[in-house]
Amino acid sequence: MSESPSDSWVALTELSPGEAGTLQHIGLSGVLRLRLMDLGFTPGVGVELVRKGPGGKLLAVRIRGTVMAIRSSDAAKLLIVRG
Repeated sequence: MSESPSDSWVALTELSPGEAGTLQHIGLSGVLRLRLMDLGFTPGVGVELVRKGPGGKLLAVRIRGTVMAIRSSDAAKLLIVRG
């Protein structure tokens, strides 16, 4: 996997509910990056946006068969390829 952003990559927040893609890049650092990776957010994994919460501050995301909530501000830094 390449670590440089590509024109075909979009932020996880740009998906519509029910849309899926493959995680390509984690634009976070430090403890938060490590925590997300521990939860299964690793490059190459499939990610599906299940729903957006009220006000759009939280997203429900399905990854590795588990649905979990993630802040929109963090999801904006997770780059994926649709499909």
